[in-house]
Amino acid sequence: MEFAVGPDGSAYVAPRRPGLDIGDSLFWDDFTRNHTSFLSEDLWRRAGLGPEDVDVAEIYDCFSSVVHWSLEGLGFCGRGEAGAFIREGNTAAGGSLP
Repeated sequence: MEFAVGPDGSAYVAPRRPGLDIGDSLFWDDFTRNHTSFLSEDLWRRAGLGPEDVDVAEIYDCFSSVVHWSLEGLGFCGRGEAGAFIREGNTAAGGSLP
């Protein structure tokens, strides 16, 4: 098994009402996005990579919806397509993004 290490990149964002306070989410304008949709452009630019360059992703799974929003927010699939992306086996061992 070989591992390729590319340029390092990281990004952090805490938009208005980021969920750090207990009631923040009650005031979100869009419940179909999480932090990844706000930081992905900066993340990919800093890393010098794009979603198409990633072979394996480890996505934080505090709730099932977070994985869906993160797959979409990071550009691994389009908005509203995460459920189908997962059902098609893309995130399974041997899939396009295990």
